[in-house]
Order: sequence, then C-alpha cells, then structure tokens
Amino acid sequence: MKKVMLIEDDRTMCSLLRTLLLIEGVQVHSSEIGTQQSIVESIIQFKPDTLLLDFHLKKANGLEILKKIRKIPSLISLRIFMVSGMDLEDQCVYAGADGFFLKPYNPEDLINSLCNE
Repeated sequence: MKKVMLIEDDRTMCSLLRTLLLIEGVQVHSSEIGTQQSIVESIIQFKPDTLLLDFHLKKANGLEILKKIRKIPSLISLRIFMVSGMDLEDQCVYAGADGFFLKPYNPEDLINSLCNE
C-alpha cells in the first residue's frame, strides 16, 4: 500500500486531500505542524513513499524542510512534491523537489502524481 504524508497547515485542505487519497486506497498521514525539526522527525518515523509539502507553513518553512530532508540518507528515495499559492516551482525544484503544484490545483493531477511513480 502506497504511503503519502501531508505537511499542510490548512485543515480544510488537509482533510480534503486525506479523503481523496483514502478513496484511492492510499495510507495517509499528516503531521502536526510544529518546528522544522519535529516535522522532519515525523517524516523519518512514518517513512512515506511520497511527501506533499506546503511551501508556506505558519510555524515552519517548507523550503528549509525540503533542504533538510534531502541531506538525510535514509530519505534519499522519498518523492517530494511542493505546493504553494505562488509560482515557486523553479525554486522548489532547484532545492530538490520532484514536482510542484500551484494552488488551486486540479485534484486529479495531484492524485495521479502522488499515487503513481
């Protein structure tokens, strides 16, 4: 079973994504949005196949989390997709993201990217 982790501080968006992914038969985990370190520790503990990471978090910086994750050998194969309401695709891909989604995004495109390799 595919494991997807959501790092999103918008509860409504997180709930919607969780429902869509569960319908697709995906195991979903969302982390409590705390410090960058606590988020990274949660990712290490859950060991997802794919991570959907919001660029702008209230208590942490998504881009800094991405950079930190890319330095951890045990997470080298983790697929990471960044999301934002601003077009930051170049910056995210340069920092190591596998893909980027501009909000509002097409749920079907998002699900296809998260659930398929």
